[in-house]
Amino acid sequence: LVVGGNRSIRMYNSKGQLNRTYEVGYVDPVLASSEKYIIAYDMGTTSYSVYSSIAKVNDGTTDGGIENAAINDNGDYLLVCRSDETKYIVMTYDSAFRNTAKYYKNKYITSAAIGKDSQIMIVSFDSTAGGYTCEVEFFKDGSDTSTNKYTTSGIFPIKCGIWDNGDSYVICTDKILFFDP
Repeated sequence: LVVGGNRSIRMYNSKGQLNRTYEVGYVDPVLASSEKYIIAYDMGTTSYSVYSSIAKVNDGTTDGGIENAAINDNGDYLLVCRSDETKYIVMTYDSAFRNTAKYYKNKYITSAAIGKDSQIMIVSFDSTAGGYTCEVEFFKDGSDTSTNKYTTSGIFPIKCGIWDNGDSYVICTDKILFFDP
């Protein structure tokens, strides 16, 4: 169990005993996890940290405020940040903490995910006179062009994810969308 708050991150074992405490200085940390790794950030700030179950493995900063993050069991992760060039930029990193790709979006990103085989899923929306337009894009990490794109109107996307078999989902305000590879 990992608990973030009060400027620290605390890790507990399966018996409920405190294993580690990290003083991160985040006012209100947000945690994103896989089965093996955790990424922590303070919403809207530029710093983040990556942890395994036994140690802090990396920390870094971005140019824009972090709005969302995701990490997979390989240690690959992504950060959704505000951008001066476009509304958002999604930056992906490999398990050696090297930046592998940057995806620029002029729409509002509500969620992003990274699968076990480094598939990238970016969910965004745009407001039009008739309501919302939801866009779901899939990328192979490192590629500039999407491998698949799905667009629909009238629904608002909230959260997305990719399962180990490559299937994915988008939770919306009034429905759940499912996609196969």
